Amino acid sequence: MIARLVAVSLLVSVAGWAAEITDVATAGDEKRPFEIDLAATFSHTRTTTTIGREATTAKGIVLQDELTHVRTLDAANLRLAVGLWHDLELHGWVNIALHDEQTWGYAPGVTAASSTLTNNRINVSGCADPALCTGVQPIVTTPGQSEHTGLYEPTIGIAWKPVNESRELQLPAEIFVPGWPVASWVIGFDYTLPIGGRLDDPSRAASQTSATGESRKASVLSLWTASSKRYRSFEPYLKLEGEYAFAGSDAYDNCAHPELLSAVAANCSGSFKGQT
Repeated sequence: MIARLVAVSLLVSVAGWAAEITDVATAGDEKRPFEIDLAATFSHTRTTTTIGREATTAKGIVLQDELTHVRTLDAANLRLAVGLWHDLELHGWVNIALHDEQTWGYAPGVTAASSTLTNNRINVSGCADPALCTGVQPIVTTPGQSEHTGLYEPTIGIAWKPVNESRELQLPAEIFVPGWPVASWVIGFDYTLPIGGRLDDPSRAASQTSATGESRKASVLSLWTASSKRYRSFEPYLKLEGEYAFAGSDAYDNCAHPELLSAVAANCSGSFKGQT
């Protein structure tokens, strides 16, 4: 199970639109007795990471760069929101990975001859039996590539805007956009269901031909709050979010691949199963 706290701030600069994070469907209003919002978005993300590993040197144990990892993700998001009452909405969305490619290679200054990953001689079960550690046993194929596509788990939730400045007095029109909210506060709760597409199986990541899914098969409870305030063409906002996740019965488990583990994997028939 995983719990985390995330704080995100962003600046939106689309004139005449409320910040997306604080835009809530409504119902029961004179001008909007019923509202349904449909949205489809596309995102392209490229992330570069340097991966280090502890190494024993004459100066002691130090952290040395080993790999450069690049992930390129093209994804689509489909979202539906239905107004239930004044600034109260029921919403749901699903993310789709159209192309998720990860590649890794040696970090700058590292070669096949100097990489501790490529030239590793320590067996996964240790060297209590010296015969296990006589040959080279690469930890990961380098360079390597992994490709994923498919659905993430769908999410449903509810959002309420207890403070909507469009229902209150407006600040001076010469500063703020007339007729649009200048300050808003939203509270939301979301639940991610563990019923996505194919399972994301990290045991296949070292294979250059691997093609796995994106689903974590985990339930995620998320409580969040966001606030935004418009100034001319800009509407900066702040979002605070806390998440609590727990794995489903069909989530990834190291014990599903005991052949990749150390000799202690014999415990997969007992206390380790379902705990990894």
